Amino acid sequence: DGERFQPDVIIYLPGDKQVVVDSKVSLTSYQQYVAADDDTLGQIAIKQHVLSLRNHVKGLAGKDYKRLEGLHSLDFVLLFVPIEAAFSAALQAEPSLFQDAFDRNIVIVSPTTLLATLRVIDSLWKQERQSQNAREIAERA
Repeated sequence: DGERFQPDVIIYLPGDKQVVVDSKVSLTSYQQYVAADDDTLGQIAIKQHVLSLRNHVKGLAGKDYKRLEGLHSLDFVLLFVPIEAAFSAALQAEPSLFQDAFDRNIVIVSPTTLLATLRVIDSLWKQERQSQNAREIAERA
């Protein structure tokens, strides 16, 4: 349709499965939050940081990467926040941010949660393959 989808990273897992990771997160407001000299400026900056993440989640949810030809991915996209403190500050300022993103099929991950999330995804796919194999065996029997 003339649209161009270019994920930042595609992680290939066993079983011809892929996970899309987006890392185009703006951390400008987070930097302003860290550099703020007074609490008022800090609160404004952290609200802007959360708003920036929310806007990024909205935009990412609209991309619908799963319809890309040749991509065998989850319905979910991982949104990678490269600075752990920026991830933590956003969740402390707005505890519903993670769930709101999850409701839009976006999982927000950080350096410490990315690998664990990928391992959970791989484990779930393995269980799905085993269940599918068991169903096929039962149907043939």
